Amino acid sequence: MPPFQAKLPSKIWSGPLILLIVSLMVALAGCGKSHDAAPPQAGTPPVQAQRVSDPSPVQVINPLTGLPVDNLPVRMPLAVMLDNAPVARPHYGVTAADVVYEMLVEGGITRLMAVFYTGETELVGPIRSARPYFVDRALELNAAYVHVGQSPATIGYFKEHQVPHLDETYITNGFWRDKNRKQPHNLFSSTANLWEMAASRWPQGVEVKAGYSFSETTWPGEGAREIIIPYPLGSTKVSYTFHPESGTYLRFQGGKPHTDGASGEQFRAANIVVQFTPTKVIDKDGRLAVTTQGEGEALYFRDGVANNGRWVKEGLRSPTMFLDAAGQPVALKPGQTWFQVVPTGMKISFQ
Repeated sequence: MPPFQAKLPSKIWSGPLILLIVSLMVALAGCGKSHDAAPPQAGTPPVQAQRVSDPSPVQVINPLTGLPVDNLPVRMPLAVMLDNAPVARPHYGVTAADVVYEMLVEGGITRLMAVFYTGETELVGPIRSARPYFVDRALELNAAYVHVGQSPATIGYFKEHQVPHLDETYITNGFWRDKNRKQPHNLFSSTANLWEMAASRWPQGVEVKAGYSFSETTWPGEGAREIIIPYPLGSTKVSYTFHPESGTYLRFQGGKPHTDGASGEQFRAANIVVQFTPTKVIDKDGRLAVTTQGEGEALYFRDGVANNGRWVKEGLRSPTMFLDAAGQPVALKPGQTWFQVVPTGMKISFQ
């Protein structure tokens, strides 16, 4: 007898039962698949990865000029003593200096001290002898002082204050004399030579101290497009005329444009700082003592505008701080500054 076999009626596979089975199969099939994100709607831009650009190089500020530089040099500034007698003109290299000082010496003439830190020049001079009050300015900037010879008072000053200085009297290499000029107004060097000599003698990369603040914004003040600084002799009287196109002051000395001997370019100052300080004659030759520490009055010129304030210097190697009338650091314009150091009471004219 054949085994028993169950038979299901054929009508069971029809109708609602079939629909139910199909639905279950679809649902089970969907459980085995991963779900892709829905495509973006029409008009929606696709999200794209953004490339992060490398940050721009960070520029640093030259503490002497307020101008940006990629890197500060690892070297001492050079404070070069320059002859300024009429026969010593024209000067060479002054346009490349970061700052320039002018002060009286004996006989009613002045001398300049050009300070080089980021600026460089193949020819600087004519170089002349040292005075203690110029040395003080070099010390506050941690600069190597460059000169040939010195006044009697300066001899002991160098030793007493351990001044780093380069004296051509004892260093012949790296200096030369122009045979077309009369001695002593004919000694020259280059910043490359001077930095090489400084690097072989003293540690480089010292901190450059300066009590200057800078801003592109002009402060309010009196109009000052013409300035007169009446040093005693007609050949040393200084004047400045504001040049609106460059935003600087053109410099004149002895009634003539004061120019660079190499380029013929007239000297320009972004700022003129007039520092009033006690000054007295100390010997029969008319040599001077100029006070550099303490405090006193100051006049500031930039962008055709004048303002007044005070200067303060606490110690020999402390920076000279230049303050406005409110006692805040005065905002100098980025660029080359000329410091005109004059006796207390000198009348400075401007309009």
